[in-house]
Amino acid sequence: MSDPFIDALRERLNNAAGPGASGRQDNPERAAALTGWWEEFVDVLGQKVGAWNERQAPRPPINFTKSASGAVHVWHRSAEATFVRDGCAIQVSTRLGAEPAGETIVTLQVLSAGNVLAVTDGDQLRSPTAAAEHLLTPLLVKTFANP
Repeated sequence: MSDPFIDALRERLNNAAGPGASGRQDNPERAAALTGWWEEFVDVLGQKVGAWNERQAPRPPINFTKSASGAVHVWHRSAEATFVRDGCAIQVSTRLGAEPAGETIVTLQVLSAGNVLAVTDGDQLRSPTAAAEHLLTPLLVKTFANP
């Protein structure tokens, strides 16, 4: 059942919230932009973990695992983080030492020209590299701050 008032109000709210806020992926260009951003983000995470391990040798490495579903698990004996993309959001679940598990949500917004902006905790991250560094830093600091 369609209600013109509700349809118009919903359209107005979606337009006021700006691009990417509705969470819809019905636009193929939008879906392609999000998929491309996610793939680059995963590649950068893997590169950062590899670079860290090269500089940490002979200490036990941080492990990087990508599952068939696309989720990524970065872990060490005392810390772990799982990154899962769900449409316009990335869910990051972390466990750092004895601290309780935490969760962070990163919202992905498709801007003009297919650019993607990642927003988390008020920070606007304009590239997959910036997002990977922002999300990986706490894991590395908490795990290796006190050798």
